[in-house]
Amino acid sequence: MNTPLIQPGPLSRFGGRGGLLALALLLVGLGGHGDSSRESTETVPSASQSRWAVPVPRVERDLPALEAEGILRVLLRNDSSSYYILRGEEHGFEYELARNIAEQLGLRLEVVLPDSQAAPLELLNRGDVDVVAAPLLPDAWEGMHVAFTRPYDRVRLVAAVDADLADSIRVPADLGGRTVVARRYSSGEARLFSARRAGIGVGIAMYPFDASVDEILDRVADGTYPAAVVFDRDLRVHHELDEGLVRAFAMSGPRWVRWAVRANAPELLAAVDAILQRHFRTRPDGSVARSEFYAVVHERYFGNRPRARRHADDPYRLARTGRVSPYDELFKAAAAEFDLDWRLLAALAFQESRFDPDAVSWAEAVGLMQVRPVFAGIDADSLRVPAVNVTYGARHLKRLLEAYSFLPERERLRFAIAAYNCGKGHLDDARMLSIRRGLDPNLWEGSVRESLLLLREPQYHRHARYGYVRGSQTVAYVRDVLERYEVFRRVLRERRPLTMQRVTWNPPTSAN
Repeated sequence: MNTPLIQPGPLSRFGGRGGLLALALLLVGLGGHGDSSRESTETVPSASQSRWAVPVPRVERDLPALEAEGILRVLLRNDSSSYYILRGEEHGFEYELARNIAEQLGLRLEVVLPDSQAAPLELLNRGDVDVVAAPLLPDAWEGMHVAFTRPYDRVRLVAAVDADLADSIRVPADLGGRTVVARRYSSGEARLFSARRAGIGVGIAMYPFDASVDEILDRVADGTYPAAVVFDRDLRVHHELDEGLVRAFAMSGPRWVRWAVRANAPELLAAVDAILQRHFRTRPDGSVARSEFYAVVHERYFGNRPRARRHADDPYRLARTGRVSPYDELFKAAAAEFDLDWRLLAALAFQESRFDPDAVSWAEAVGLMQVRPVFAGIDADSLRVPAVNVTYGARHLKRLLEAYSFLPERERLRFAIAAYNCGKGHLDDARMLSIRRGLDPNLWEGSVRESLLLLREPQYHRHARYGYVRGSQTVAYVRDVLERYEVFRRVLRERRPLTMQRVTWNPPTSAN
């Protein structure tokens, strides 16, 4: 990890009436230590449009276009609160809420993770995603060409410190002379710059938006930085990972967080708002009404400490450990032997058995990769040995990839995965049906995929060599394996030392 470009200097002081007034105004603006249930009215500096490569929407894609495509692309933070992968399964508060919204809209959720090279709202405006499902405070983006949903949760910004520093960091002024870490394009970044303008000589270390809250708080826990500015709910969840981190003080009053959509997608905004209102709304007396679904999911991630601790301690939490399953080494060994990507083998194994070496299907397929003894040429008991099963599964996948080696790489992968699920014979039937329909037999989308679905119907499968096939199952299988493979690739590719984009420091005006 990079070290700060400029080391913190001596502690700055508030001198005279002007300094005291600045400190008093800052404490009012930060919300002090009050616990009001009303939303704070303080503002933070608006983001300058010069910070954005894509300040306005470049695409016209509102709800009708999404319905035609059938996909809702959602940007999620990869951290303990919003989205994470555990033993191949997807979890997270924002993830479950976004999945529920996508289902109610009749769309398939496609998760997109942050990009270190682009800000979240740039990804939105250039059309890479349709919703930024991260907890955002809109006043940090005042003047931007983006629309925000209605509130869906309430948070506070807090200064998180190591417990050993709790006695020396009690109020905002105690941050003077220290370098505090925050994430770029976050409310924490804006709050720290507000503190500097109020006269507190705080250094600011900023990390990319794709850096997880967990990674940033880890840097406080290991002593790299004395404090970080995060949401209180993120600190509560991270507390299950490291009990040594505590809240020093609040840096804002209660704030409503929202999601973002493109400014030119009013129908999508209205649809998302309508669903959010059913899940989370304020009553006239200021209290919050939650749907049963929302209450259960919120409690799951922010209230269920035993579950949070189990998830925090699990060795197969992908973003923290780089491990997908107990069998990663077997996948890697087989991948090396057959020149495959081990993450693809892991995605297949998850889809086939949820990493269960004792799984047996209705078709008598056995083990992690669901290999059939009749095709492998060995008995079922041998295939229950994980190393043996993975080797035979990888060998079978390699043969299928070779069978379609004449295809472009993307189509080759789709065809091989489809054949792994339904059998090469059924896939060849679908290709022949595509030819009879005047379509390209070497194209999955718009051709073989649709022909495979038709083979469920008697007028088609009666004339097929291998007969009836549950084409919808195979189509979903290909989609799910490829999506999980892409997530594994993205998360594992992004696992790198956390690097700082820049450190800024205002030296004190006086060292006295």
